Amino acid sequence: MRISLLTLLLGSLCLFGCATTSTVPAPTQVQRVFLSGSMRWIENIRDELSYNDKGVPTVLVSGTSNSRLRKEFFIKTEWLSRSGQPIKSILSRWERVTVQPKLPFTTQAVAPRNDISDYRVFITDKIK
Repeated sequence: MRISLLTLLLGSLCLFGCATTSTVPAPTQVQRVFLSGSMRWIENIRDELSYNDKGVPTVLVSGTSNSRLRKEFFIKTEWLSRSGQPIKSILSRWERVTVQPKLPFTTQAVAPRNDISDYRVFITDKIK
């Protein structure tokens, strides 16, 4: 019994304790959400790309307001073609978002067509 317990212990050490680390670097995170400098009251900002049943890309942007007051900001999603150029569309416009104090928020944008390669999201409190 002692030998089999020792064998089990050594076997588990080799499997779990002697794991090697990968030399392949982790993929770099591409920044797609850009906040103006005065937007420090937004925390935990995240973006997630998904596709609907027709293959149209949709980006979901979420975050949390750490303000004690109700706030407004403007958000614009810019969709990029395969060549990296912005796609001109009425869907790429500034939209007003109102958030409640100390609560999470979510907003989404739908791409104007299926063949986008990437996107950028801009958030600001003032538009020119």
